[in-house]
Amino acid sequence: MRTTLLLTFINLFIVNAFSATAKEKTLVYDNVTYEDYIRTVQLYPALGYAQDEVQPAAISVNGSTPLILEFDDIAEDYEYYYARLIHCNADWTKSAFYDIDFLSVYNEFAITTYDFSFQTRVPYVHYTFQLPRVKISGNYLLVVYRNQDQKDLILSRRFMVYENTASISMDVGMSDMVIQRLNSQQVEFQVNYTKLDVINPLEQFKVVMRKNQNWNATITDLQPTMVREALREIEYRHFNAENNFAAGNEYRFFDIRTVNFNGQGVESTQMAKDYVLAYLRPDKPRTGLGYVQYSELNGNFVINNLDRGAGLGDNESEYVFVHFTLEANTPYPGDVYVQGAFNSFRLEPLNKMIYDEAQRVYRAEIELKQGVYNYQYYLQSETMEPLHIEGSHNQTENTYEVMAYFRDIGARGDRLIGYQLVLHNNRR
Repeated sequence: MRTTLLLTFINLFIVNAFSATAKEKTLVYDNVTYEDYIRTVQLYPALGYAQDEVQPAAISVNGSTPLILEFDDIAEDYEYYYARLIHCNADWTKSAFYDIDFLSVYNEFAITTYDFSFQTRVPYVHYTFQLPRVKISGNYLLVVYRNQDQKDLILSRRFMVYENTASISMDVGMSDMVIQRLNSQQVEFQVNYTKLDVINPLEQFKVVMRKNQNWNATITDLQPTMVREALREIEYRHFNAENNFAAGNEYRFFDIRTVNFNGQGVESTQMAKDYVLAYLRPDKPRTGLGYVQYSELNGNFVINNLDRGAGLGDNESEYVFVHFTLEANTPYPGDVYVQGAFNSFRLEPLNKMIYDEAQRVYRAEIELKQGVYNYQYYLQSETMEPLHIEGSHNQTENTYEVMAYFRDIGARGDRLIGYQLVLHNNRR
């Protein structure tokens, strides 16, 4: 195990040195990290709250709140990183807007704020970048690349800039479908567009719903159930589960804010000269179990360090090899992944679990920065539901967002004219 860790650590530096020429990179209009040595990517609004980083990357086009990007580069020296913005349509394809339509300055920004890690076993450089303000609403993709070479991609992140041109009234409750009532949640809403000049509401509006800031948990093809043109309202109240989400379960969590003691969810911690290892307490499947209420971050994570003092998490936190164990008497008919906001809810080799037949458990080891993390076990299977391992209960606390998009006749892209967020079953 230790040999594997050290080889992994050495390979990171080999990849870091030669990745620019080692492989072709294709831009994906999603939350993607294109290099293994880029870690702990966060994009959030600077609202001044204690936990801004768990808030959705969504701001008002007329507001003063900026968006902040933070990420780490597992390296000993800084790189010349640059960023640019791409305006996207409601479906996250590139719009036909020109850069000058949504920016007042040239669309390339040097990332010049960085800090070197201090007294950590794994050296890294922590970068911070405040995004520029844009002039029009919509979906945007932030793209970061090296040395002004737009093909040498480092990361991409989605964010939204919304108007208050339309108002959204939103209600979340249990499903109307009797068969789904115990394990699903239903989102109903209406869009009021009295401030807009609309010719064809059915063609010009698009709506998207999202659960827990997870772009893999969205509903994008809803059609309105009622259009009241006299009142300038569109209603979305469906009766055949088109607007239902699997409620899921409260996320599992663990606390590695300190490496000197075992935090919540941590069974043991080992420290060596070159690495820190944390074994989480073995998890059991929650299939068929009753609902248990507790507070969590709806899949998110917070970087924090109790070993060095408040405010020192950015560049004095250790990277920890976190060992996940899921008990399973027999392997599932599909692939099992450890999933959360820390990996943008993506299903990738780095967070795929391996079944240990001798011990009858699934295992995964993921390197994470000190903090508090939410996670769940996701099953990719043709015969079982993705949340089969976790279970699903309509009492679960979840965050839901509704985005209303509009395209003027002859316009080059979609505007985000309305945005609403609801924390359902809030217990905070």
